[in-house]
Amino acid sequence: ATRGTAPAEGAAAGEPATAAEGASAGTVTATGGTAAAAEPAAAARAAGKPPVADGDYVVRSTLGARTVLDVAGASRADGADVRLWSYNGTAAQRWRVSRDAATGLYSLTSLASGRALDVAGASTRPGTDVRLWTANGTAAQRFELVPVAPRVAPSTARVAAGAYELRPACSGKALDVAGASAAAGADVRQWSRNSTCAQRFWVEPDPGGYHRVFNVGSGLALDVAGADLLPGADVRQWSWNGTAAQLWSLRAGADGTVVLVSAANGLALDVAGASRADGAGVRAWTPNGTAAQRWRLVAVPPLPAGTVTLRPARSLGSAVDVAGGSAAPGTALQAHRANGTPAQKLVVGVRGDGTLTLRPVCSGLHVSPGPSGSVVQSRTATAWSASLSRSGSRRGLVLTAPDGRALAAGGASLSLARATGDASQAFCPLSVGLVDDGVYTISSAVGGKVLDVAGGSWKNGANVQIYSPNGSGAQAFRIEPIGGNRYRITSAMTGKALDVAGAANRNGANVQQYARNGTGAQIWTAKFNDAGYLVFINKATNRALDVAGARNANGTNVDIWQQNDTAAQNWRVIPTSYTPDSVLQRALNHADARGSSTRYLITVDLSNTRTIVFEGSRGDWTPIRNWTVSVGAPSTPTVTGDFTVSDRGYSFGSGYTCYYWTRFYGGYLFHSVLYNEGTRTIQDGRLGYKISHGCVRMNINDAKWIHDSIPSGTHVHVYN
Repeated sequence: ATRGTAPAEGAAAGEPATAAEGASAGTVTATGGTAAAAEPAAAARAAGKPPVADGDYVVRSTLGARTVLDVAGASRADGADVRLWSYNGTAAQRWRVSRDAATGLYSLTSLASGRALDVAGASTRPGTDVRLWTANGTAAQRFELVPVAPRVAPSTARVAAGAYELRPACSGKALDVAGASAAAGADVRQWSRNSTCAQRFWVEPDPGGYHRVFNVGSGLALDVAGADLLPGADVRQWSWNGTAAQLWSLRAGADGTVVLVSAANGLALDVAGASRADGAGVRAWTPNGTAAQRWRLVAVPPLPAGTVTLRPARSLGSAVDVAGGSAAPGTALQAHRANGTPAQKLVVGVRGDGTLTLRPVCSGLHVSPGPSGSVVQSRTATAWSASLSRSGSRRGLVLTAPDGRALAAGGASLSLARATGDASQAFCPLSVGLVDDGVYTISSAVGGKVLDVAGGSWKNGANVQIYSPNGSGAQAFRIEPIGGNRYRITSAMTGKALDVAGAANRNGANVQQYARNGTGAQIWTAKFNDAGYLVFINKATNRALDVAGARNANGTNVDIWQQNDTAAQNWRVIPTSYTPDSVLQRALNHADARGSSTRYLITVDLSNTRTIVFEGSRGDWTPIRNWTVSVGAPSTPTVTGDFTVSDRGYSFGSGYTCYYWTRFYGGYLFHSVLYNEGTRTIQDGRLGYKISHGCVRMNINDAKWIHDSIPSGTHVHVYN
């Protein structure tokens, strides 16, 4: 049965299936002896040629697309069982077909054992294993001979070397490397077009008349897994090895599309089921002429306009980096351990002639040739050309300066060298967001001042201003990507969001911090402008984060204003070592969900032995005291739950004295550490331990503050 006569899985209604290219020389019908010969065999006889050429084949049953004749256990013994088995590409499933010229009859010999397919005892009795049965024309008696080394004609489509998006006609989406993976074996699939490097493929002619296809982001080749011969073969990316599994015959269609036929098996690159869904699998399937197998190759720049990290192909754990994250012209570029900082993010510009500009996000300058073969950041733009490297198992982009020298990563510092296309000049780009999730100071182009929560306040509605850098938590902001270069910006100290007051859509509307609420007033889109700075645009108002009047005095208000490309709206993000107090943030989360009958609330974190006092009201608590304490031992744990402050006293104890006790539940108290009885000489002053009989032990001054300042009825929340 010719490979195309069964219904094609991906075929659209009304589109006929066709015979597989390169397969006709090895396709026959097993007739059982009485039925008429299959049409290809009859045509071959009429032409005076044998219907099946001598050679190596897989014998596929038409009962299943991937079910073949198999020698059980790859045995070499006489009498070994022959059965149907799922295709696995091993020698136990490969057969040498040989024609006896005198009789015109064929023998099938296992490549695994050298032994022949045999009817046990030459029996003609129906039921004999393999087995023999009266001819009935059913699928159980029909086999396809699939050539192990099919003859696949070279490309007929003229495709110039370059970068392309491959868009299937069935959906108009794009061929995509799952998860933008750089790993050999990563799956390729269909996905909505997103202009990332995971959807850019370098297509180039091969000397044998076929084409090679490499993913730009990973540098790996489009590959038929294991050189699989049967329909449904998995297609993936793999290290370049030059085998037929990585060569493609590009067949031109009348509608301008191209069919990609694998040189390994004669099967076509196919979107499973002609699906239109994101994530639909891509595999090799019987050529059938359907839209699932017709691909439009759309020429694109090798690097997309947007933000990338450039990774040396020899060391994907490294990235092109501006030394020290400097914003100064003349700073050298280097290869450094990948860390996602702005120093390793390059904004790609695509010029009208197809050349590229590269600008580090940390400085907004340009990547350019420097003195003595160095590579530096400069105020002068350089037009880089891109091509594919010519050596190595991972092919990257070669970036060439106008003088013909190529960017090279032979050592720690980048350099320019004569363009050879070798692996030291190969770079694999990864499409990234402008800003990674992290904690930053946000620096204004106005006077070098930074974004600051006025007074280090924890309150909802606290004003946001600019101020001289001081390293405090009031100037540390977590920038959290939420997709599409949109971000949520929160104070790393308070966890509250950068917010347009009242979501007011007017010039001069105030910017404040406020509890996160998911509204557009707290969502900001980042863009990189021509001046080399970031601009943050509020989702709710489409206005930009702005320094009022472009004044540079400490305390100048921050507001929103219509986008105007002035310095007042230009910002840089600088990674900071400030570490948010996670225990405090967790306590705030607990507190915000609770109220109190007084203006105070106390939390006790038993796991971290911390007591934190808040002032304010439900949903708007500000921490005013933050102490390390000791709590109940494992055998006498502190009670957990919600309680209220009741009575209090000066001291208690026998054999020791504790001062300034305040009760919050039964025998559970806040009180000082242990002193020798009746004295102020410390007997056990340990804090930060689980050692008490259940009370919360504190520094004596902190215990006195609670005793003197916290009213009865104050809510106390104790948790692990």
